[in-house]
Amino acid sequence: MNLNFNFNAKTLLSKWWTIVRDNFQAIQSEFNTHVSEFNTAKKDLQKQISNEVSARESADGALRQSIESEADMRSRADTALGERVDSEASERKKADSALDGRLYAVEKKAHT
Repeated sequence: MNLNFNFNAKTLLSKWWTIVRDNFQAIQSEFNTHVSEFNTAKKDLQKQISNEVSARESADGALRQSIESEADMRSRADTALGERVDSEASERKKADSALDGRLYAVEKKAHT
């Protein structure tokens, strides 16, 4: 932007006013150009932010679904493991009882 400062104290008022008016118009035109560029950049930035928010929400949803699936799978595995532990404990109690019964029978036989 080039402003015209080609006047001095001897410049006639009518000529001075024309120069000042042209300078103000140049400043206003430059300002309006920057406002327009700013508004365009602002819209582009808002679109980029909106796209980023959508992408992150989508990624968060996929991650949440993956975590829930993993948690469900681990819960089922834990339940199955718990059932096997309970079954093993039950079988061992039965075996211990049977062994105690046999030992009791052997001891009773040995004392008689």
